[in-house]
Amino acid sequence: MAIQAQAYRSIAPEPLATLKSKWEHSPQSCFAYAHHGEITAYLLAHSWNSHEPPKLYAPVDKNIAGDILFLHDLAIMRESAKRGIGTQLVKHLLDYAQAQGFARVLLVAIQDSCTYWEKFGFTLQEHPPANETYGTGAMVMVKILNK
Repeated sequence: MAIQAQAYRSIAPEPLATLKSKWEHSPQSCFAYAHHGEITAYLLAHSWNSHEPPKLYAPVDKNIAGDILFLHDLAIMRESAKRGIGTQLVKHLLDYAQAQGFARVLLVAIQDSCTYWEKFGFTLQEHPPANETYGTGAMVMVKILNK
Protein backbone atom coordinates (compact mmCIF):
# COMPACT_ATOMS: atom_id res chain seq x y z
CA MET A 1 0.00 0.00 0.00
CA ALA A 2 2.92 2.35 0.71
CA ILE A 3 4.31 1.78 -2.80
CA GLN A 4 0.94 2.53 -4.37
CA ALA A 5 0.51 5.68 -2.27
CA GLN A 6 3.92 6.97 -3.40
CA ALA A 7 3.45 6.11 -7.06
CA TYR A 8 0.12 7.80 -7.76
CA ARG A 9 -0.51 11.50 -7.45
CA SER A 10 -3.53 11.83 -9.78
CA ILE A 11 -5.76 9.06 -8.39
CA ALA A 12 -6.66 7.76 -4.96
CA PRO A 13 -5.06 4.47 -3.94
CA GLU A 14 -7.11 1.32 -4.42
CA PRO A 15 -8.16 -0.62 -1.32
CA LEU A 16 -5.98 -3.58 -0.34
CA ALA A 17 -8.87 -6.02 -0.94
CA THR A 18 -9.15 -4.80 -4.53
CA LEU A 19 -5.43 -5.22 -5.21
CA LYS A 20 -5.48 -8.62 -3.55
CA SER A 21 -8.33 -9.78 -5.80
CA LYS A 22 -6.16 -9.12 -8.87
CA TRP A 23 -3.30 -11.15 -7.42
CA GLU A 24 -5.61 -13.98 -6.31
CA HIS A 25 -7.13 -14.22 -9.79
CA SER A 26 -3.76 -14.53 -11.53
CA PRO A 27 -0.77 -14.83 -9.16
CA GLN A 28 1.44 -16.18 -11.96
CA SER A 29 1.25 -12.81 -13.78
CA CYS A 30 1.88 -10.62 -10.73
CA PHE A 31 5.45 -9.79 -9.73
CA ALA A 32 7.32 -7.96 -7.01
CA TYR A 33 10.85 -6.58 -6.92
CA ALA A 34 12.79 -6.72 -3.66
CA HIS A 35 15.96 -4.86 -2.76
CA HIS A 36 17.78 -6.03 0.38
CA GLY A 37 14.67 -7.95 1.40
CA GLU A 38 12.30 -5.01 1.04
CA ILE A 39 9.72 -4.92 -1.74
CA THR A 40 10.23 -1.69 -3.65
CA ALA A 41 8.11 -2.31 -6.76
CA TYR A 42 5.27 -4.49 -7.99
CA LEU A 43 3.35 -5.30 -11.16
CA LEU A 44 -0.19 -6.69 -11.16
CA ALA A 45 -1.73 -8.23 -14.27
CA HIS A 46 -4.59 -10.64 -14.93
CA SER A 47 -6.37 -12.29 -17.82
CA TRP A 48 -9.21 -10.31 -19.34
CA ASN A 49 -11.97 -10.86 -21.89
CA SER A 50 -12.83 -7.41 -23.23
CA HIS A 51 -11.19 -4.57 -25.18
CA GLU A 52 -12.72 -2.29 -22.54
CA PRO A 53 -10.51 -2.15 -19.43
CA PRO A 54 -12.00 -3.05 -16.06
CA LYS A 55 -13.04 -0.25 -13.75
CA LEU A 56 -10.56 0.96 -11.18
CA TYR A 57 -11.40 0.31 -7.50
CA ALA A 58 -13.46 -2.80 -8.36
CA PRO A 59 -12.40 -6.31 -7.31
CA VAL A 60 -11.86 -8.79 -10.12
CA ASP A 61 -14.85 -10.93 -11.04
CA LYS A 62 -14.18 -14.65 -11.35
CA ASN A 63 -15.51 -14.86 -14.96
CA ILE A 64 -12.96 -12.66 -16.71
CA ALA A 65 -10.68 -15.23 -18.34
CA GLY A 66 -9.80 -14.40 -21.94
CA ASP A 67 -6.96 -14.04 -24.42
CA ILE A 68 -6.08 -10.53 -23.23
CA LEU A 69 -3.67 -9.88 -20.38
CA PHE A 70 -4.63 -6.69 -18.55
CA LEU A 71 -1.67 -4.91 -16.97
CA HIS A 72 -3.46 -3.38 -14.03
CA ASP A 73 -0.68 -1.72 -12.11
CA LEU A 74 3.06 -1.02 -12.13
CA ALA A 75 4.23 0.88 -9.06
CA ILE A 76 7.74 1.69 -7.88
CA MET A 77 8.97 3.41 -4.73
CA ARG A 78 10.48 6.84 -5.47
CA GLU A 79 13.92 5.88 -4.17
CA SER A 80 13.97 2.91 -6.58
CA ALA A 81 12.93 4.92 -9.63
CA LYS A 82 15.30 5.25 -12.59
CA ARG A 83 17.04 1.94 -11.83
CA GLY A 84 15.39 -0.04 -14.64
CA ILE A 85 13.16 -1.98 -12.27
CA GLY A 86 9.98 -1.10 -14.17
CA THR A 87 11.59 -2.16 -17.44
CA GLN A 88 12.59 -5.51 -15.91
CA LEU A 89 9.08 -6.14 -14.59
CA VAL A 90 7.37 -5.16 -17.85
CA LYS A 91 9.73 -7.26 -19.98
CA HIS A 92 9.16 -10.22 -17.67
CA LEU A 93 5.41 -9.79 -18.03
CA LEU A 94 5.60 -9.52 -21.83
CA ASP A 95 7.71 -12.70 -21.97
CA TYR A 96 5.15 -14.43 -19.76
CA ALA A 97 2.23 -13.21 -21.91
CA GLN A 98 3.93 -14.42 -25.09
CA ALA A 99 4.75 -17.83 -23.58
CA GLN A 100 1.18 -18.27 -22.33
CA GLY A 101 -0.34 -17.49 -25.73
CA PHE A 102 -2.10 -14.22 -24.91
CA ALA A 103 -3.14 -12.31 -28.05
CA ARG A 104 -2.54 -8.86 -26.57
CA VAL A 105 -1.68 -6.91 -23.45
CA LEU A 106 -4.00 -4.05 -22.50
CA LEU A 107 -3.41 -1.24 -20.00
CA VAL A 108 -4.61 2.22 -19.04
CA ALA A 109 -1.87 4.85 -19.05
CA ILE A 110 -2.30 7.54 -16.41
CA GLN A 111 -0.17 10.46 -15.20
CA ASP A 112 1.12 11.20 -18.72
CA SER A 113 2.82 7.81 -19.01
CA CYS A 114 2.02 7.04 -22.68
CA THR A 115 5.60 7.65 -23.83
CA TYR A 116 6.85 5.20 -21.20
CA TRP A 117 4.55 2.46 -22.49
CA GLU A 118 5.35 3.24 -26.13
CA LYS A 119 8.95 2.12 -25.43
CA PHE A 120 7.56 -1.41 -25.01
CA GLY A 121 5.51 -1.30 -28.21
CA PHE A 122 2.17 -0.23 -26.75
CA THR A 123 -0.02 1.95 -28.96
CA LEU A 124 -3.10 4.03 -28.23
CA GLN A 125 -6.46 2.28 -28.52
CA GLU A 126 -9.07 4.94 -29.24
CA HIS A 127 -12.19 2.84 -28.64
CA PRO A 128 -13.42 2.12 -26.12
CA PRO A 129 -11.99 5.02 -24.10
CA ALA A 130 -10.72 4.65 -20.55
CA ASN A 131 -13.37 4.51 -17.88
CA GLU A 132 -13.77 7.71 -15.85
CA THR A 133 -12.53 5.89 -12.73
CA TYR A 134 -8.97 6.26 -14.09
CA GLY A 135 -9.11 10.06 -13.99
CA THR A 136 -8.61 12.83 -16.50
CA GLY A 137 -6.22 12.12 -19.34
CA ALA A 138 -6.20 8.34 -18.94
CA MET A 139 -5.51 6.53 -22.22
CA VAL A 140 -6.12 2.90 -23.17
CA MET A 141 -3.08 1.29 -24.75
CA VAL A 142 -2.56 -2.11 -26.32
CA LYS A 143 0.34 -4.28 -27.42
CA ILE A 144 -0.45 -6.98 -29.97
CA LEU A 145 1.64 -10.10 -29.36
CA ASN A 146 3.08 -12.30 -32.08
CA LYS A 147 1.69 -15.79 -32.14
